[in-house]
Parts: sequence; C-alpha cells; structure tokens
Amino acid sequence: MRFIQVIIFYVLLGVIGTLTACQLESEQLAPEEVLKHSIEVMREVHTYAFELDSISSESDMGTMTAHISGSSTVSPLHAHIKRTSRVAASTMKTEAYIIEDETYFLMDDDKDLWINVSPEVGTVDLVEEMELILEYIDLFHFTEDKNGYRFSISTDEEEMNTLWTGLFPFFYVFDDPLFHTMMQVIRLESGPSYLNYEMVIDKESFYRTSAMMEYAYDMNLTDDGSENKLTETLYMTYHSMNEVDEVIVPKTVIENARTYGEILFGNHEAEEEQKLFTHEKKGNSDGNHMNGSYFATDGVNIYYSNWMQESGIYKLADDGIEKELISDVLAVDLNVTEDWIYYSDEKDGFNVYRMSKDGSDVEKISSDYAIDLRVVDEWLFYKTNNPLNNNQPLYMVHSKDGVKLQIVDNLFRYTVYEDQVLYQKEPQGNLYLLEIDEMRQTYPQMLDYSVRRFIVEAGWIYFESAVDDGKIYRVRLDGTQVEQLTRDESQGFNVVDETLYFTNVSEGHSLYQLDLNTLESAKLDERGSHIHIINDRLYYSKHISGLELGWFQMNLDGSKAERAPF
Repeated sequence: MRFIQVIIFYVLLGVIGTLTACQLESEQLAPEEVLKHSIEVMREVHTYAFELDSISSESDMGTMTAHISGSSTVSPLHAHIKRTSRVAASTMKTEAYIIEDETYFLMDDDKDLWINVSPEVGTVDLVEEMELILEYIDLFHFTEDKNGYRFSISTDEEEMNTLWTGLFPFFYVFDDPLFHTMMQVIRLESGPSYLNYEMVIDKESFYRTSAMMEYAYDMNLTDDGSENKLTETLYMTYHSMNEVDEVIVPKTVIENARTYGEILFGNHEAEEEQKLFTHEKKGNSDGNHMNGSYFATDGVNIYYSNWMQESGIYKLADDGIEKELISDVLAVDLNVTEDWIYYSDEKDGFNVYRMSKDGSDVEKISSDYAIDLRVVDEWLFYKTNNPLNNNQPLYMVHSKDGVKLQIVDNLFRYTVYEDQVLYQKEPQGNLYLLEIDEMRQTYPQMLDYSVRRFIVEAGWIYFESAVDDGKIYRVRLDGTQVEQLTRDESQGFNVVDETLYFTNVSEGHSLYQLDLNTLESAKLDERGSHIHIINDRLYYSKHISGLELGWFQMNLDGSKAERAPF
C-alpha cells in the first residue's frame, strides 16, 4: 500500500512540473513587452558605468584598437570619458567630458587647457536608443537564451542610416578633437554601406547590459571619386547601474575651455570680417620656402643657414658682403619675424626652436618632427610624420601659448595664404584649398590642376604643370583665368612683383628671368637653382666643381652677379 502511495506522489509531481512548464511557456514575453519593460526599468537608472572596445581598419591608417571607459549621469547628461588607442607600437590617450551637447577635450594637462568641441549633432542616451529600436521592432530579430534577451539586425536598407546615427554610442570620442568633430559630420553626411547591430537585456534585472555595432563607410572628404573605406566593430558594456557617483564636471574644465574660434581669433570670433592673420606677416616668402628656406630677412639684415653642407646661422649685412655667425645650430627652414628666428633643429630630431636675432634666448617651441616649417603672424605651420599611419598631417601651433591644432590629416606639399591652406596630397597631384577659419568645413575645394611645385603670390597660384612637362602656369585662387607662362620645362622658380625667375631645364638648367606682362624671357646665368629673393637681390646655387655647390648673388635685373661670401 505504501509503495503505491509513493508511486502516485511522483506521478502527481511530474504532472505538476509539466503543467508549470506549460504555464511558463504560455507566459513567455513578446519582444515588445521585453523592450517596453526594459525601457521602464532603464528610466529609473540615474548613473551607470560603461566600457567600449573597438577595432577599426582603414586603407591608410591600418588597424587600430581602442578602449574607452567612463561613467555617466543620465539627467542632465554628464559623462567623464577616458580613451586609449593603439596602432602598432604606438599608444595615444585622451580624456573628455560631455555636458549635454558639448564635448570638452583635454588639450594640455600641464596648463589644464581644454577645448570645447561641439558638433551640431545631439547626444542620444540609452533609453532613447531603446525607444528607436522599439520604433523599428519589426526589423529586429529577437532571441532568448540563458544570458538574456537579444535584439539584432543586419541591414543595408533605407532605414540603416537612421539606426546607425540613432544607436551610435554618444561616449565614443576620438583621440584628436578636430578629428572627432570631422567624424561626427561624416557620420551625418555619409552613412554606412552596411550595419550589423545587437543589444542584450538581462533576463532578471531587465537592465541593458551590452551592445555590438559593426559597420563600414567611406571616409573620403573630397569629391574626387576615390574611396577610403573604414570598417569598425564596437563592443559596449553597461554596468554599475545607480552604483556610481554622479559625474560632476570640474569648474576649471568649463572655465579654461576655449573654442577653436577663440584659439584662432582670440576674443574677436564673432566679428564678421575678422581675419585669422591680422597682418599676415610671414617668416619667409612662399617662393623662398619652396626653394629650401636657406635665406630669410627681417627687411634689413639677411639670415642664412646652409644646413646641407655646414652648421650655423649667419647674419649678413644688407650689402651682402660681411657675415657674422650668431649660432652653430644645424638649422632647417629659416623663418625670421620682427623679434625672432624660427627653425627646425636637425640635430634634435627637427624639433622647432626660436632664438633672438643675436642668437640668444633659445627656446624650444615644439617637440614634433617638423617638416617645412612656416611662420605666419603668431602661428607656426608644419607637417610631420604620423607613426600611426605613415601619414603627414599638417599642424598649426600658436607661438605664445602652444595650442596645437591638426588641420589636414595627410598631405605632401602645402602653403598658407590669407586664412587658407593650399596643398596637394601626393607628388604631381591635384591642388586642394581649405579655409582655416572654417574649422568645421568637411570638404576642401579641389582645383583640377596636377602640379609639381607651386606657390601663391598676390592672389595667383604659380605652378609647374605635372601634365605639360613642367611648364609654368598660373591661375587665380578660385580656379579661373589660367595662363601659360613658359614654353620650357622648369625645375624650381620664384616670383617677385611682375617678374618670375626659374631654372630652365630645357636650356641646361640655366637661370632665366621672365617678364609677367610681356612673357619675354632672358638668361641670367648658365646655371642656377634654389632661387631666393631677399631684399631686392637674387641668391641662387650652382656647381663650382663636380660635387660642390656654391652660392651666388645678383641684382634683380641680373647685374652685379658675383659669388656670395659663404
């Protein structure tokens, strides 16, 4: 009898278990119910921590990994973010704060200097992202496992761009503030070629715990038809809900923060006709830069550095006869202003220095490997080698406070003229024109001229044509009024007033003079290169023996040609 009772007990227990399982199955939540319940739970979250790991691949940059960590206060939205990026053996670190739609990047830790970068895009919090998924719920694939509820989508359809921008994590900052601004704009204007996305909601707490986003898009900033595809995968996790302290942005961050406009224009950012370069006083002329910047002048004295052959900066009297050694540094790219001599020191990794014009008060300005240093008013321009991607970005650095901005991500040759950068990306490539005072400008203007060398003088671009055997042309900055100037091939030139001087390859590398009004030319010397125009005199080099170069000088009309005293 007792045996039969035991049997009946276990049979009943099995039936009850089966009925319970059937009841749970019948109560399984639908996707909309899961999402709505999670949204309600997430509305009660006031603070949380986040982490993001990314891996990206781009044709020029190669592969980069980044780790982001931080915490956020939901309302009002405040976030503190730290990012570490790695490419090959190089590491970069970034710190930022977000206050609603404003992003503050740390520019100089020692000076506690921050820059306010606020692209015209709104931040989207976690609940708003989930509400967007709810709006497109029919497009998402819903699954359930022991780890949680999963909402995923793979698409290249019309709704893809809306989902991409709406689900993109607001705390994904980049290493450089200007690049961060640029990438925000690209995301709005470009759109991905595909999008894979998944979000996970915890089954017990209904907190949103993680997300994954994979996409690809074209990073090309010009309309030249080329493609520069970036593919990237982001892995986000969210934790410590209501367990982290509220994010309080230090007052010094807000008080010390400056905008790009304030950095560029001081306190005159809002003035309608304000210019970045008030007087555009250059440390050397465009033509002298193109020919090596061996000579520079303050309008009275001449300063000279023959760094290819010897160390030392020399000062020459205006008569060009007597010289005085003022420093024994190996100086490259001489620039002379009213009070200073600027140069790159080859012996110190081409770092940028300045000294008084008597050689005293030597001061280091930048620790970058500076190539083609140019000084315009209080700003220094130079390109350098980026070890992360082998690019040569162009930087501008303020000579007084050291503020440093990257304005072009990669170029080969450049010049600066009236708040504009004219550059080419590769040898014999097209020209691009970028307004420096429009730091949010996404697309530089392309001028459809393939060139070898180029300078800008009095509103004209002078260039050696890459498609017409190096003949010299000129064209207005707006791309109009193109004129052919020479019938012969050039290999270096310079311009002053209405006269062009050039190395005539077709005539055995002779030094020639060309009248820009009549286009009549005349030979000045049997040989001549590295043409500099200083204080109404011409300085140029030519071989004095098989391997040795010597410097020569003459008046601009070709008279009084003689060997220079060095």
